Amino acid sequence: MSLPRWRISRWHISSTASTSKPSHFSSVRCRLWTATQGPTSPLVAQALDNLGSLYAAQKRYDEAEPFFRKGLTIRETRDIESLSNLALLYEAQKDWKRADDYFQRAILLGEKGLGGDHQEIVETLDEYAVMLHAAGRLADARKMEAHAK
Repeated sequence: MSLPRWRISRWHISSTASTSKPSHFSSVRCRLWTATQGPTSPLVAQALDNLGSLYAAQKRYDEAEPFFRKGLTIRETRDIESLSNLALLYEAQKDWKRADDYFQRAILLGEKGLGGDHQEIVETLDEYAVMLHAAGRLADARKMEAHAK
């Protein structure tokens, strides 16, 4: 059996790819990690990707896609958090240029992946507006505040 290009452990694919349903173990693991680690945990994202990979290995692409999309959404949210945290760090140091760059990257990624009305993006827009005020860019701050609403 040749391995599909989707990333998942070799033993898991070889033991489950030919069955009619993805591994019960993967479903249970995904629910367990969601309950214990929270719905945005990287472990949940990995479990979702694993489930998607199992469906994809069975050529059940329509069933695989929602798992891959949900895993991606979790990862993108975490990337936005990291970018925002760097922006806030540079803001605290009054490094306005670098803070601006990281806020813009977080907002661009978030609006593209999660949509402009997602809570994570609204919070980042508000934080960006605060930074713009602190940097003395009042007109830009007002525009950002309006964009956040």
